[in-house]
Amino acid sequence: MNTTQADTYGLVVTLPATLDGGELTRLHALIDAKADLITTSLHASRLDITITDEGLSFPWWDHLPDFETITAYTEFLTKLVAYAKRIRRTVPRRPKSVVNEKYEMRAFFYRLGLGGSEYKQVRKVLLTPLSGHSAWKEPKK
Repeated sequence: MNTTQADTYGLVVTLPATLDGGELTRLHALIDAKADLITTSLHASRLDITITDEGLSFPWWDHLPDFETITAYTEFLTKLVAYAKRIRRTVPRRPKSVVNEKYEMRAFFYRLGLGGSEYKQVRKVLLTPLSGHSAWKEPKK
């Protein structure tokens, strides 16, 4: 894992991973399906993926966040890539309006494997910018 500050980007996270064509397609499909939530949660300016000699690079940020936030971003991306390798298919979905961003993203985190007390701080950092409540899909009536 390599986290660098580039001249044209604020932060580029590079993971030492190799993906075949199907896995890369699934990774793109996952990112496209959750693009709005990922952009808001990670304060990402863009959602590009670059394949380099070092691995997969995610030049998503124009700013350099603090260390705790970089750690959360890196953990999320590591789990996202591992999930893209693990799943067999993705179902393309039309973008839908999300009523409760925190709940939707929290459910996605658990699918990626970001559950449990060891990832509590990662979830806290990444859910903070989102609106809604993480425990209920719809507000209590």
